[in-house]
Amino acid sequence: LLSPIFRKIYLAKDGEKGFEYFKKYDDINIIVSDIMMPNTDGIEMVDKIREIDKEIPIIYMTAFSENQFILKAIKQRVQGYILKPIDIEELLETIKNAYSIIEAKELRERD
Repeated sequence: LLSPIFRKIYLAKDGEKGFEYFKKYDDINIIVSDIMMPNTDGIEMVDKIREIDKEIPIIYMTAFSENQFILKAIKQRVQGYILKPIDIEELLETIKNAYSIIEAKELRERD
């Protein structure tokens, strides 16, 4: 679904691997993650990522609608919190909105 939008997509089986990829590859400019994953969950992974990069757009796709998860996502400054089953139009619109953050970051880095 996302391959026509992005040049490269890295798929991680869990949050531990996702964080490893984030540290390893410098061409990651958006993160789409579930909250519930084996080993390291999405919340913990994003906490670690936020220690390194406070601006990278992050979108959660999750079945969790409980306030505790939503409040944590707000504190992590995620750009989207999409409930499953995924509405493809909502996901694509959220990605489109996140691109404004990516473009602003790229402009700052060029100056």
